[in-house]
Amino acid sequence: MIRPDRRLFLRSTAAIGGAGMLSLLPRMPAHAADTSGYKAMVCLFLRGGLDCHDLLLPYDQSSYDSYASIRETMIGGYGDGAASRERSNLTQLNAINNDSFNQRRFALPPEMPGVRALFEAGDAAIVANVGPLTEPVTREQFLNDASALPRRLFSHNDQQSTWSALGPEGARYGWGGLIADRAVEAGANGEATFSVMSSSGHDVFLSGQLVQPYQLGLDGPPRFAAVENPGLLGTAYGSSAAMDLLREHYRGGASQRANYFERDMADASAKALGASELFSKAFAETPPLTTTFPQTFIGSQLKAIAQSINLRDELDAGRQVYIASQGGFDTHSGQAGSLPATLAQVDAAITAFYQALGEMDIANGVVLFTASDFGRTLSVNGDGTDHGWGAHHLVIGGSVNGRTIYGDPPPSVLEHDLDAEQGRLIPTLSVEQYASTLARWFGLDSREVSSIFPNLATFGSSSLGFV
Repeated sequence: MIRPDRRLFLRSTAAIGGAGMLSLLPRMPAHAADTSGYKAMVCLFLRGGLDCHDLLLPYDQSSYDSYASIRETMIGGYGDGAASRERSNLTQLNAINNDSFNQRRFALPPEMPGVRALFEAGDAAIVANVGPLTEPVTREQFLNDASALPRRLFSHNDQQSTWSALGPEGARYGWGGLIADRAVEAGANGEATFSVMSSSGHDVFLSGQLVQPYQLGLDGPPRFAAVENPGLLGTAYGSSAAMDLLREHYRGGASQRANYFERDMADASAKALGASELFSKAFAETPPLTTTFPQTFIGSQLKAIAQSINLRDELDAGRQVYIASQGGFDTHSGQAGSLPATLAQVDAAITAFYQALGEMDIANGVVLFTASDFGRTLSVNGDGTDHGWGAHHLVIGGSVNGRTIYGDPPPSVLEHDLDAEQGRLIPTLSVEQYASTLARWFGLDSREVSSIFPNLATFGSSSLGFV
């Protein structure tokens, strides 16, 4: 547990460091977020557009036969063994609400046994047919241009931004960052720097008005590159005295600079160095996790996030938002050969991450959820699929109301009432509903949720109930 004197120091320096920035921002409403206990949201962004029709597979015979007839060129093309999409290789999900789907039944891909086990244990749920919406849309309205649609549908960059920040590329604030803003306002974290953290580079999802992403290292504590750059010290590199002098240079007071730009740069450098040193010290003083993570990119990212969560007491963090990402989902061709292996990597990383949460005894305080550019078409273009719209997503955590499929997965046929051509799903649940459910679990009240998601009232319920 963090020492009382250190806790006071962290809260004091956070208040001093944030005062200048706060004065430049639009006036925020008084906070009301409940920040008792520790909670973290972890967004796993699947870049390229996850084929939702390959994540939640039909299992009952009638639905499967229809699916197989549409995807005939890929069913047998997944190869032998665990990756096969033959019905005999699938296992039905024992969802609590199976009876809600009029005899339809579902399965996860066979290469995701870890996620399936979490689902069956009640620690995972599936949220069906989620996507960006401006208002509810029917197939007829879509085909006749009779409804307001999200801007730049089917564009990778714009839909990644719309999922992350509720607007196409160029949006400034992500809903993860804005949710974290409210927690910071409520005093959840002694050091605001560690409120939003990324293991996969800068992402607008984590950008708030008060918070900006802190970059995690994948092989240990993040490094302050300006101090550890050999080119700055030349032959003196490796000298502890020279390194200390360089640190003091970056730690130097911004008030000594006459130029406003220089002051800002000096202040930013000092804060970055301080955060790096604080994180490194906490990392060195905290016993490491023993959970073994897969040696993949996504495995390394979720390991870094788990290690950061493990430092929550030393960093005085009560609320945190994270993002990790995995590419390889833009499967216009070769889907049958590539997608199962990618899903297997995701499954192994999620499984290890959840095991690490158990090791830390914090599973009830962390929710991991997936997001993606969009779903994909049910129809095939030979050996791949094209850009879609709505998609199915995973939500995992000890506080998840699991073993349940939320929403109503459209049937595995073409030209149904939610088909925006070629089996692109018209979403029935909005990103705002998905996100606001997480925000409420995080501790935000209805007024705070409405301030972040002003279009939420268009869709009725602000909570889908999966947490």
